[in-house]
Amino acid sequence: MRQLAADALEAEFEALKQRRAALAELGVQLDDMRYAIDEFRTAAATLEKEQSISRSYIAEALQMTSREKAAVWPPKSRKERTETSNESTDDQAADKSIDSAGSENASDISATYSADLPASYSYAAQQY
Repeated sequence: MRQLAADALEAEFEALKQRRAALAELGVQLDDMRYAIDEFRTAAATLEKEQSISRSYIAEALQMTSREKAAVWPPKSRKERTETSNESTDDQAADKSIDSAGSENASDISATYSADLPASYSYAAQQY
């Protein structure tokens, strides 16, 4: 009985060694893929700047899948997108306040404000 248990334990130990070796090989492959993605991202950024070629054109020309595009150009998280939009909104608000700071007349402020907005917002801006 002890011999059976020892044999089973030895077989399990060998299987774990083989699995460990396979995982180590997979780790090397993943590192190679990360390196290739970084190199591609760098080359694509250079191409975008120097040749004025868009990412979408590069992706279409190479017939990249959405998974490949996400690996090369990972989408921003919701938090990053809202932080970016908040920063641009704050910048726009600061620009508007600087533009309207010199006006003493309220109608000048509403005219300046409504000129920057779409038509659907211009009526609301005129009421104030």
